[in-house]
Amino acid sequence: MGNLVQYQGKVYECTYAHTSNLGWSPTDAATLWKLRTDLVAGEVQTTKNSGSEQETTENNYTVNSKLPEHMVTGYWHNFLNGSTALKISDVPDYYDMICVSFANSSTTPGKVTFELDKDLSNALGGYTKAQFIQDIKNAKAKGQHVIISVGGAEGTTYITNEEAANQFATSLISIIEEYGFEGVDIDFEGGAVSGTDYIAEALRTVRNHFGEDFIITMAPETYYFQDTNPNGTMATSAYYRLAYKIRDILTICYPQFYNSGAMNGYNGFNAQVGTADFLTSLSTLLLENGLRADQVALGLPSTSKAASSGYVSTDIISTAVKALVNGTSSGKFTAPKAYPTLRGVMTWSINWDATNNYTWAKSMSSLMDSLEKHEQPTTKQATTVAPTTKTPVTEAPTVAPTTKNETTAAGQPELKPTEVIGLTIQEQKAGKVTYVWGQTQEQIASGQTYKVYIDGQYIESYTVATSTTYTFTTNGKHTIRVTANLNGYETEGQTIEVTVQGLTQDATTKTPVQTTATTTKAPEQTTNPGTVTTGLSSRLMIGYYHTWNNDGNPFIKLRDVDKNWDVINISFAEPEKAGSTDGKMKFDISGLTSDYTKDDFKKDVKSLQAQGKKIVLSIGGYEGYFSLTSDNAVNQFVSDIKSIINEYGFDGIDIDLEQSSVQFESGNDKDINNPTSPKVVNMIKAIRTICDSYGNDFILSWAPETFYVQLGYSFYGGINQYCDARAGVYLPMINALRDKTSYVHVQLYNSSPITGLDGTSYNMGTKEGIVAMCEMLLKGFHVGAYYTNSTDESTYFAPLRPDQVVIGVPSSQSAAGSGQVTNEVLQSAFTELNNNYPGIRGIMSWSINWDSSQNKNTFVNENAEFLAKFKNNEPTTVAPVITQAPTEKTTTVAPVTTQAPTTVAPTEKATTVAPTTVAPTTKIEEDDTIPAPIGLTYAGNKDLPYYFAWQAPSNDIENYNVYVDGVFAGSSVNSSINLTADVFANGNGDYTVSVRSVKNGKMSAATQITYTFKDGTGSKPTTVAPVTTVAPTEKTTTVTPTEKATTVAPTEKTTTVAPTEKATTVAPTEKTTTVAPTEKATTVAPTEKTTTVAPVTTQAPTEKTTTVVPVTTQAPTEKATTVAPVTTQAPTEKATTVVPTTKGTDISTNPVTIGNKETSVDNTKKGNISRSEKL
Repeated sequence: MGNLVQYQGKVYECTYAHTSNLGWSPTDAATLWKLRTDLVAGEVQTTKNSGSEQETTENNYTVNSKLPEHMVTGYWHNFLNGSTALKISDVPDYYDMICVSFANSSTTPGKVTFELDKDLSNALGGYTKAQFIQDIKNAKAKGQHVIISVGGAEGTTYITNEEAANQFATSLISIIEEYGFEGVDIDFEGGAVSGTDYIAEALRTVRNHFGEDFIITMAPETYYFQDTNPNGTMATSAYYRLAYKIRDILTICYPQFYNSGAMNGYNGFNAQVGTADFLTSLSTLLLENGLRADQVALGLPSTSKAASSGYVSTDIISTAVKALVNGTSSGKFTAPKAYPTLRGVMTWSINWDATNNYTWAKSMSSLMDSLEKHEQPTTKQATTVAPTTKTPVTEAPTVAPTTKNETTAAGQPELKPTEVIGLTIQEQKAGKVTYVWGQTQEQIASGQTYKVYIDGQYIESYTVATSTTYTFTTNGKHTIRVTANLNGYETEGQTIEVTVQGLTQDATTKTPVQTTATTTKAPEQTTNPGTVTTGLSSRLMIGYYHTWNNDGNPFIKLRDVDKNWDVINISFAEPEKAGSTDGKMKFDISGLTSDYTKDDFKKDVKSLQAQGKKIVLSIGGYEGYFSLTSDNAVNQFVSDIKSIINEYGFDGIDIDLEQSSVQFESGNDKDINNPTSPKVVNMIKAIRTICDSYGNDFILSWAPETFYVQLGYSFYGGINQYCDARAGVYLPMINALRDKTSYVHVQLYNSSPITGLDGTSYNMGTKEGIVAMCEMLLKGFHVGAYYTNSTDESTYFAPLRPDQVVIGVPSSQSAAGSGQVTNEVLQSAFTELNNNYPGIRGIMSWSINWDSSQNKNTFVNENAEFLAKFKNNEPTTVAPVITQAPTEKTTTVAPVTTQAPTTVAPTEKATTVAPTTVAPTTKIEEDDTIPAPIGLTYAGNKDLPYYFAWQAPSNDIENYNVYVDGVFAGSSVNSSINLTADVFANGNGDYTVSVRSVKNGKMSAATQITYTFKDGTGSKPTTVAPVTTVAPTEKTTTVTPTEKATTVAPTEKTTTVAPTEKATTVAPTEKTTTVAPTEKATTVAPTEKTTTVAPVTTQAPTEKTTTVVPVTTQAPTEKATTVAPVTTQAPTEKATTVVPTTKGTDISTNPVTIGNKETSVDNTKKGNISRSEKL
């Protein structure tokens, strides 16, 4: 009596002792047998051993009693990692469920394996497989549940097709039956969770095999359920999609509320790590979007050592659990209702908890026991109705103010969001719609966020008002709604209607694309420059640290890095295979020895951080090139980099992508605000995902070569199909991520001369070169504008904040092939930049190791002492640019920071003419030994209208001089040049264009062609760069000239602009009567109610205008060649827009392709490049 038997796929218990008879089967003799519906029948499996006999493998799968309503779950380590090694039998009863970590991946896609870890077995005195299986049986016998966890940070199992799904299901069933596990926990991380449909299919197969009491749990990282869209395609919705697909068979989802940065909680709540609100607001995302309360639990570390971040006291956990169960406030967040059947808590891990005498489990078990019990079977079908296109599950309902607790714990009124303002369509091209909304200073101060809904479906959240673009794929009427969110409240929002027409069949089948315009795309909305990364000094010494050892530049211990380095960039995280596209990354420290181990390195990281140093992971380097060509690669890259960051505790990432890591689809990526090239788009997505996983103190820095940034002013690969597809390619990435960017330190070394904004070609390794290259970042520019004169918004790279700009130079003679400067020159350049742009962030150098080995650290010591004088003496934080709520009769126009500045170089006289070139005064000396250029030809197009090219006659030519009718027209280090129209001095007609090779100060004979110039006017074009003067307000406004200011001669009649109601004036100097350019260019006189900021020459003041027109002036440069006249502008009823432009002699110094042969600037060293150099 009491024996269990299997019969026809079911389990029966003997209820009356008897001797079995042929006719007394369980189905025929009901008085002898009781059907056990709580048990599932298994199979006796037979496998052949090495001999001819067969041995049987017992099916140990049995189902324990039902799960407790409120329970404590913990992970058990099948490995050693410094925590307490445990047998299953050692786990105390405080834990209701034990997740055995982990089943391993195999070389067969989808297939998983499991065996007891040998090192663990040895550490436990010979813990055997048989003992392990018996311990599982014993644990279940005393009421605990034991399941197998699949995945983990290192156990990557990809299930992305039907075959992999079958392999997963089959192998998992085998493991469960062999060891007696009651279920499976899915802990896929990174790209492994990408195959949602196939993972769901496999889990259903396994569950159908074992029955409805089979346990299925999952432990997603917070990032993977930020987007609660069941039809989403991004990684941010990956785990949510999986949970939603299997919600009818899912037992528990316990998110990992650790190793995470700040996240958006329910209704856009800004959830900060380490608070009860973080736990409750993120849990509510799941609770209000399709999961039952009994399917949700909170996952936390059991000790501070168990995770790199996210550990909170048990008191905070208790506050969060009770708030969710009772529907009360957890601080600043209150869920929309109570969830009395909330399942409980989970921890990583039991073993770490054992190091603290199970303090965590004891407290949590007591908390679970204190909660009210309700009857709710775990197998109950989810009651949430599947979303439709009209009422998506992801659309958060507006919370009525009367239903919410309106006071904080301190009794103060709780802030609510104020309504969205100024939602308008900026531009529409077929289905591509760009829209924008504004916000006030009060709204920014409140911290409210914004949600965007397209046709009623939630799309994305934003922390500030912005300009963004959505591409509709179907014709007809559509709606865009933007709501404001704060402390769990959501406003009704503003809605605009969009009509889409004319889409083709192909267009309507494409997936909608949502892209954020993080730059100055729209005239009415400025670039959001972000805020300064917290926790950083106002001035920084940044150095790169070699993780390898090489001759003449030995590896040094991290602890021995000179104390004057503020930020240490660890070089490098690299792809597993150079040139790969799968996103798999690794981080090796090849310089480690038995005397200095990996653990020693990690300890040094923490030690230096405790001293205030920042330790940043640099990604890439010259040899570590790779690209991301798919979503799977993006997810893999993000997962791998985050794993490295979390393992070592790095403070941020540095982007040092070189060679072919990123490049444009040549000539087909023309909008810098909305890049389309896959390598660029995917890299932006990956970097943002990583940054969003951490807090505001997470560092993002960039270390591009000049080729990838400043060269973009002359040649931009996204527009110009004739140049290298990588030219300027960092610009759209920095542009898209400027809100996350801490600073940019361009490598001002190993570079050919680069053309600056004034048209001068600058060499690296000079003060002038450093200043000019940095000013390009500080002033901003239109990409490709040196030759195209583009002023289109789609080409504009807006200025970076001064605190985002760092000077990058080599630390020693051997550190780079070129670009070295003395400390005196470097400091002089820094001083000049800081005088004009207060707050320049600091100095970067390649490298710490070279400075130590060659200079005895004099580079860092002397420059750190120099920077110390600037620390905290001036502000480095620049507030984000805000679009104010427009008044009834005021049109918002672009603030001055988004306008492309026009370089104006005043001279003694105010009359301006187009710059002309003069033939050299010295006679040309031809040298017959110097070969002449080959095959001069006109190769222009609409973007490069006066473009000429030729072939190099030999490799030792230094540069080429170009002449038009014998008059010098320009010089180029490449086999090409784009001239400007003004060199054709006599207007339309025929000209002789010639080119000569230059070597050792001498020239070859000329190669020439006849070129017919046609500009459509028949006369020489003259470009004038106007300057608009601003009339005085009621009291004359004057600007004090700088020490060496050049006075602009006043025009015959002073131009005035109608004064505003209350003008604030700048105190005039003693005898100042003219406006002179100053070093600090913009002065704004506030009005009584300023709500918008207007740029110079754009908006004339009217009777009821509250717009202030700032005065913009420009300090003269050392090498001014353009003279600007004074243009007067009379105030009229309707303002006339004056578009200033500049034009000078164009000199090509950059790459071009002639025929099938590519000729380019050598921006890297030729030949073999050792790892001692960062290129």
